[in-house]
Formats: sequence, structure tokens, C-alpha cells
Amino acid sequence: MLKYIKWYIDTWYKIIVRPILFYTLMPGGDWKEDALTFAAVSSWILSFGLTITIFITQYIPIGKYLIEGLSGLELLIVSPVVLAIAFVFFIMTLIIVGGIIMGLLLIFLSLCATIEHYVLKLIGGKGELKEMIKAFFYSGAVFVFGLLPCLLAIITKWHFLTFWQFRMSENIIYYFSCLYIYGLWSIGGKKIHNVPRWKAFLGAVLPVLILIAVNVVLDAKVFPKIENLFL
Repeated sequence: MLKYIKWYIDTWYKIIVRPILFYTLMPGGDWKEDALTFAAVSSWILSFGLTITIFITQYIPIGKYLIEGLSGLELLIVSPVVLAIAFVFFIMTLIIVGGIIMGLLLIFLSLCATIEHYVLKLIGGKGELKEMIKAFFYSGAVFVFGLLPCLLAIITKWHFLTFWQFRMSENIIYYFSCLYIYGLWSIGGKKIHNVPRWKAFLGAVLPVLILIAVNVVLDAKVFPKIENLFL
């Protein structure tokens, strides 16, 4: 277990801190091996953060309401039952959220890799789709940055931030992540397709615009509907 944890941390560090070197010396093998594992682990890390956020911001207030009015011996008696129920709900939520996030993340990265691959092919690229998919799966390292909005959501629930401040902070983190992943996708495209830098940046534009569009929809449609959950 420690070996795999070390492998993930080392790989994540190389992708985030030294992306050019990482993609130049990108590990061999099929995309269904280490790259897929890395993307899956990244999605489960994000899912764990989201589950903790849901648990703290939604489940704990409900739990407090259920045991309201109990004290002393009564509270001591029901505590094991409450803790057991809390654990079950946490695991159930993690499994559901984890499955959804992993599926969406892998599909999204595969789709974006395919789009960039064929764009680069049209402008002179010579790489293979399977290598693009592998490069994009490794870029899933950036999605770990999603833990920061999770932390901000908890802070907002505790009223250390207003919902507007949380919303603005989430947007800043998201668009910074988009900028960073744009760089990763451009580097990956350049190395795999052996194209000039400007073509690599051009090839990554459409996938990043899709990523930006996702947040535009969330910001306009989802955030207004969840504001009451943070009151």
C-alpha cells in the first residue's frame, strides 16, 4: 500500500511541478495501466473531499437535530448507534459520489483527448490517440485542486465566508486549474504529435473551452440553487 501511495505522490508531483520533463519521459505501457489507475485515484481523492464536505455541511446538522434534547445517559446510550449510522451514510455517500466522479472524469478526459488528437491531426500532428488518452489521464492530477473548494465550502457553512465569497473563490480556483491543465494538454500534445508549440496550444483550445463551459453552467444554474444549504 505504501508503495502505491508513494508512486501516486511522486507522479502527481512530477506532473504538477515538472510537466515538461514528465511528458517528455512519460511512462510507457498502455493507457489502461498506470495512467488509468492514476486518473482513477485522483477522482477518488476528489470524491473523498466531496464526501467529507457533504457529511460536514449536511449530515452533521441533521444528526444534531435528531439528538437535540438528549443529554447525559440518554446521549451516551444512543451515541454508538448514531456513530454507526454516520459511518454507514459516509461510506454509502463515498461509494455513490466516487462512482459518479470517476465515471464522469474518465469519460471527460477521454473525450477531450480525442478532440485534441483529431484537431492536431488536421494541422499536421503524427501522434496516436492512445498516447493522447494516456497523457490526458495523467493530467487528472489537476482535479485534486478541487479539494480547495471543498474546504472553502466547509468554511462557508461555518460562516467564516459568505456564499458570495465562496462562489468567487471557487471560480478563481477553477479558472486557475483550467489555465494549468491547458498548459498540460498543450505540452502533452506537442510531445506526442511532434508539432510546433503554437499548434499544440491551438489544439488544446477546444477541450479547455469545454472545461470552462462546465463551470459557466454550474455557476449560472447550480450555485443559486444550493445557496440555501449554506445558511
